[in-house]
Amino acid sequence: MEHVRNWRTVISNLKNLCTPGGIIPVTTCMPGHYYHPHPDDFWRYTPEDFKELFSDCTIESIESDPRTVGVYIRARKPKQFNERDLLRYELTSIIAGKRIIDINDMMLAHFKKRYARRLRLRRTLNAFLRFFASFARRIIPGV
Repeated sequence: MEHVRNWRTVISNLKNLCTPGGIIPVTTCMPGHYYHPHPDDFWRYTPEDFKELFSDCTIESIESDPRTVGVYIRARKPKQFNERDLLRYELTSIIAGKRIIDINDMMLAHFKKRYARRLRLRRTLNAFLRFFASFARRIIPGV
């Protein structure tokens, strides 16, 4: 779920494709989980978000795992289903670093540019540290 830019469409499709009485299981990342683009990473969900997003279903369980910074919901679609409008609901965006309604292209481009810069810096630092460690092993015995 965190990799889907238009999460509202996905949640709506999950609910509408599920047969009445059927189970909707969802697992995803909570705030605090690191950015992991495969190819993109947009959102973080809390147990409270899942309560709201699936308030038109019967929630059988919501669990969070602090070790993996993940959250899981098991919801049942009711026989008489009236889908909730989520158009104005805000989620935590890893791109914006706060709760927002949607991510625009400019925000995404800016974030990816910053992330690429950070990644280049990290690679440069790691290369320097490898070089320094190799140099230290050559001139300092036992390192």
